[in-house]
Amino acid sequence: VQFAMGGEWFPESYRQYLASLVGVDLDRPRPRTRIVSSMGAAELGFNVCFESDDTVRLRRLADSDERVRQALFGSIDTVPKIGHYDPLRWFIEVTPTQELRSGGGAFAFTSLDLDAAMPLVRYQTGDCGYILPYERVRQILRGLKYDAYIPALKYPLMAVAGRTDHTLTAAGKSVRMEFLRSLVYSQGRLASTTTGQFHVKARAGRLHLRIQLQATVEPHQRAKIQAQW
Repeated sequence: VQFAMGGEWFPESYRQYLASLVGVDLDRPRPRTRIVSSMGAAELGFNVCFESDDTVRLRRLADSDERVRQALFGSIDTVPKIGHYDPLRWFIEVTPTQELRSGGGAFAFTSLDLDAAMPLVRYQTGDCGYILPYERVRQILRGLKYDAYIPALKYPLMAVAGRTDHTLTAAGKSVRMEFLRSLVYSQGRLASTTTGQFHVKARAGRLHLRIQLQATVEPHQRAKIQAQW
């Protein structure tokens, strides 16, 4: 079973949920069994950055070990999606934002392809995250005794944290939509009752979250599910 996905950012809890549906053990995957994704845009082309087995393992490690997460990204509520990118094709800059700290921010892409029909200079897609030089990642993992998690491909890493416009503020605190999406899929039994769609609104200093349930959920089950959430 192999899944190759694109489009919107997804949390590691979603990968785990999807793996549970198809019977894949992400910690001990069988040969030719993987769930990976890539990041791209129509104007940039596909696969600007792409996950590999190594980057998936690294993300899962950061998701489970706070020391790794802190060393790579500083204080952050959800672990970004980590992928390789080709530095000979793209020069990627990061503009600091309030939502992301410790070197994170909005991406700006400059194409290095001399044959490109439409050269792009500091083009912003609305995505945000971190640029992780390979040597820095290697030093961090070695320092934490995680040598086995050092990626084999020596390309720089791009960690996509989500969108720059996916943050709401309530009671003086900022909440990123990526955190809420991670929350939706964090409990597999409950996630299986939803469509994955949700709506959140800031009102009177509080965030109100509405999660869309599947049409097959019976009315008498809705109150029980609501109490569990």
